[in-house]
Amino acid sequence: MRDHRIGSGKFICLDKIIQQNKNQREKPFNPPEGSLRLYDLIRSSDEKFKDAFYFGLKDTLVCDTLDLATRIAYGQFRHRVVTLKGDLIEKSGTMSGGGKPRTGGMSTVIVPEFTEDQINEV
Repeated sequence: MRDHRIGSGKFICLDKIIQQNKNQREKPFNPPEGSLRLYDLIRSSDEKFKDAFYFGLKDTLVCDTLDLATRIAYGQFRHRVVTLKGDLIEKSGTMSGGGKPRTGGMSTVIVPEFTEDQINEV
């Protein structure tokens, strides 16, 4: 990435996070009414990536509206909540999002993986 000046990246060793998150990830989780856990909505082509997704998302909840997200986030137990429009409420209580409507978002299309030869060509 540095040689071709295409930006920077953050890399996480899967073998390190597997041990940290495996027990937490497999615990039963009951989301509050009207929400779903974002991690449970992700479908991966390979099971080894589930640990990486959980590492990044933890128990983030997804709600339809900002009103519902606010009620859940500031309820008896604090939760990290995101709405379908992209508004985010952190456990600490900070809010981000709003303003201009976002484009893009989550995709259901699986992108084919590259072969090692294709990567080396770049």
